Amino acid sequence: MVYTYVLKSKKDGKWYTGFTRNLRERFKQHNNNKVFSTKGRAPLELIYYEACANEHDAAAREKYLKSGMGKRYLKNRLKRSLSLTGFTLIELLVSIAVIATLAAIILFNIVQYINKGKDASIKGNLVILIPAGEAYYGANANNDSYTDFCSNPVVTNALAQIPSQNKHCKVDTTGNAWAACATLFTNFSSNPKAYCVDSTGAKKEINNSACASNIIACQ
Repeated sequence: MVYTYVLKSKKDGKWYTGFTRNLRERFKQHNNNKVFSTKGRAPLELIYYEACANEHDAAAREKYLKSGMGKRYLKNRLKRSLSLTGFTLIELLVSIAVIATLAAIILFNIVQYINKGKDASIKGNLVILIPAGEAYYGANANNDSYTDFCSNPVVTNALAQIPSQNKHCKVDTTGNAWAACATLFTNFSSNPKAYCVDSTGAKKEINNSACASNIIACQ
């Protein structure tokens, strides 16, 4: 018997068509780079072969399978198995690079989404201190003063809900002013910011370096 066969290079994905009387030995020669036409393209896999009674018929089938019509026949004949053969080395490297890039983008977006949620929590918990401070100041027991306001349960509970490690509340020595702040999470590495509220009703972002234990105004 004479075999007409088709090989596929796992290196570049290209096909090679030929015929031989000893398919097993010829396949070894291809993968050992002993055949000029496929030298340097190993490893190769056998994706199709057919048996003919003589070399004349095998050569005719080789010529047909190399033609446009023959290639269409093979792709249709092998469409199921070809879909399961995987990637060439180049395709695999490109796929890995694309997946890694997409994973990095997705991870970055997830982190940003989480950080924005944390920032919303920071701002929400700090903003409620403004009306709480006014209520505290107007209470008779405090004699129109903010003294000890930062020790009030409303303040301590609000600060406890803030995920930042750097968070402060401070009343000035006269008891007439206070401020509270906490470090934000978004854009932390490039331009660190903190959110601040104070007794004047200010609520804004400030430089993170200004968010310290001695803060008494949002500046």
